[in-house]
Amino acid sequence: GPYIFKGSTTKFSDSDFGILKDSIKDSLKSKDITDDELDSLVFSDYLSYTSPMDSASLYFIIAAILLIIVSILFIPVMLKNTKALKKLENYSNGDLQSALNQIDNEIGLEGVYKANPVTITKSYIIVDTQPIVLAMPLKELMWTYKNIVRNKAYGVVTVNKVSNLVLTFSDGSQYKISINKNKQNIDEILNYIGENCKRTLVGYSAELGNLFKRKPQEFIRQWRESKECQE
Repeated sequence: GPYIFKGSTTKFSDSDFGILKDSIKDSLKSKDITDDELDSLVFSDYLSYTSPMDSASLYFIIAAILLIIVSILFIPVMLKNTKALKKLENYSNGDLQSALNQIDNEIGLEGVYKANPVTITKSYIIVDTQPIVLAMPLKELMWTYKNIVRNKAYGVVTVNKVSNLVLTFSDGSQYKISINKNKQNIDEILNYIGENCKRTLVGYSAELGNLFKRKPQEFIRQWRESKECQE
């Protein structure tokens, strides 16, 4: 059958082209052929053959770069979501399926609070964003507040502000939920939690921030022993 060769045309160097013509002249010396006729028969270009692997190498490189980018972007997200799911299992005494069934049932009930991307049912607070998806028992929500990060150009001019809803749970885990499309949602969510979740500390203060940063276990102990946390 036929063979297909792929590659690119490349010119011989002057030295290589001279050697080629001399070799052809030697092989044809017994035939009556002039130098001009020989020059018209010999091509100065040749096909530089490209193997299938060489042809695909660029695509392999692009695929590898994309894989690295995807890994950098999504592996941390997957790990964070996996840890959040594991913490829900811990809060459920290892019975994760029972907790998931309860969440599904409560989402369909009346009176469920929804303010994208947060949903608050009778027993759970649920977050559904592209970077983080979690569901935690509402009674374990220890502390929540609004955090605003200002990104500045050259350390002077504010180019944008990122608004975060910070959720801190009784095992010390903390999640920053970015809510930039509707910044008013954060205030509404905090107001709802403050009115309906008496166990939760709402709002940031330097005293609370320093205590949680330096002595998180002491923070948790004081929260558990406070009047708001009594059953």
